[in-house]
Amino acid sequence: MIAPAAASGAILVFLTAYNEVTVSALLWSSGNETIGTTIYNYEDGGYTTLAAAMASVTVLATVLLMVALDLLGRHAPRGVVPWRI
Repeated sequence: MIAPAAASGAILVFLTAYNEVTVSALLWSSGNETIGTTIYNYEDGGYTTLAAAMASVTVLATVLLMVALDLLGRHAPRGVVPWRI
């Protein structure tokens, strides 16, 4: 009974944290850059084209993940995918 709620929570946390900058700045270290800090550093360094390209890739990846989850959610128990209630 807890599996749909746990899966739903995991999906929401992943989609929220995927491109989050504040916490990922704390996790950043040399050689382990996160997506959010990489985009911020590109923008801050004046590489707006690279920042826009990286942001576009993350938006595309998020949309593809949501479409895949929506398709797989049709076969999952009710409540697993948050927007398919």
